[in-house]
Amino acid sequence: MPLPIALFGGTFDPPHCGHLKIALAVLDARLAAQVWFMPAQTPPHKHTGTAFAHRFAMTELLVQNHSGLALCDIDARVAGRNYTIDSLRRLRAQYPDQKFRLVVGADMALSFGTWREAGAVLRLAPPLVAARPGYEFPAGFGADEPAELTPDERRLLADGVFTAALDDAASTAIRANIARGDYRSVPAAVADYIRAQGLYSINN
Repeated sequence: MPLPIALFGGTFDPPHCGHLKIALAVLDARLAAQVWFMPAQTPPHKHTGTAFAHRFAMTELLVQNHSGLALCDIDARVAGRNYTIDSLRRLRAQYPDQKFRLVVGADMALSFGTWREAGAVLRLAPPLVAARPGYEFPAGFGADEPAELTPDERRLLADGVFTAALDDAASTAIRANIARGDYRSVPAAVADYIRAQGLYSINN
């Protein structure tokens, strides 16, 4: 049976080495044939002060030269807030025969029941949940939690857990480091773009 395509959504403000590690872990574990990065135009639950065009361009630089990684522009032409379920339905209409998985972090999996039409998201793209080695989910995860999901949906969510070496640095901390001239958390091509565009500087 052909492997699915994994969808990796996010603000990518900026896209960093941690994102890259997760995507490569998906490929190394043969959980997907490809990983498509999907920068969000206007994320509903997270503010970003960086223009979509910059985040899209940086993500393109992140995936370049990595076999199996690609940039998906499904949200590039969407105006206003966009939810994951909206993106999945557009992808389903465009690729009716393609199977998808959705890459999420462990923290996002714990709150998955609060997502808009969470059950529909699970059916259209069962999640691949990235957890660092030794990470322990709270008691009840997959059985009683997230409480908003049905028992079958909880099991589907828990069945998608895989192990990946994750970076501890959050995007907020990475932006602060970049403002101080520390670019270690982003690939060289992304760092060059940030410098050229004057992004994340203390004066911005």
